[in-house]
Parts: sequence; structure tokens; C-alpha cells
Amino acid sequence: QGMYMGFYVMTFGIGFTLAPWGGTQLLNFGGVICWFVVFVVGMISAIMMAMFVRDPVAAEKVSI
Repeated sequence: QGMYMGFYVMTFGIGFTLAPWGGTQLLNFGGVICWFVVFVVGMISAIMMAMFVRDPVAAEKVSI
């Protein structure tokens, strides 16, 4: 369980490091492009969550 926790913190840190730079680079192409990319990434995340969490009731019962 500690390995997953470390991986989570690592990805969170990478996101906080790269997101401002990436967002600034996207703004060079215009605000519409930036928001479109944010929308696409959000939709991909939502689809992945829907694929991995099949039974939301069972997912709520998992205790840490």
C-alpha cells in the first residue's frame, strides 16, 4: 500500500511541476485550444474512471 501512496504523490508532484509550463505553452496557440485540450483530457479521464469502476456501490464499501 505504501508503494501506491508513493506513486500517487509522485504523479501529483509531476502534475504540479509540468501543468503550469504545459498550460503556458498551450496558451501560445490561443485560449480556445487550451480549453479544448483540457476538455479532451477530462473526457479521457472520465472514460477511464467509468471503465475501471464498474460497481460504484462496491467501490464505496472498500475500506483503507
